[in-house]
Amino acid sequence: MQPVARSSDDDHAARHRLRILLRTSLLFALLAFAPAAGAQSPVATPAPAEERDVRSYTLSPERREKAVAYSRAKYRLHFVGFAWGVAVLVLIVALRVAPRFRDLAEKVSRRRFVQALVFVPLLFLVIEV
Repeated sequence: MQPVARSSDDDHAARHRLRILLRTSLLFALLAFAPAAGAQSPVATPAPAEERDVRSYTLSPERREKAVAYSRAKYRLHFVGFAWGVAVLVLIVALRVAPRFRDLAEKVSRRRFVQALVFVPLLFLVIEV
């Protein structure tokens, strides 16, 4: 096989397409990374001298008690929610709910994908209720 010689017209057309591609890429890059026209960066105003010396933030005793109570309630809810989720999963296994859903899905169709479309929503519904 002999190599095909390119004409100068082919080279010129290829360069032209490359230039157009580079220009449009540059334009899209500039538009994507340019800040919005109406957006303004916040201007930092210097704080008065007495505010700059603050080393820490403290709460009043009443607010501190309230914050601690909220924090403890959040932790309690977290662990109660976890225990509830584990209990629901144990009940699903103990009561053999999942095999029943599987059998129902197998009755609906022989295709695995359709079985999954039946089984998964039923299982999620039981877990979330």
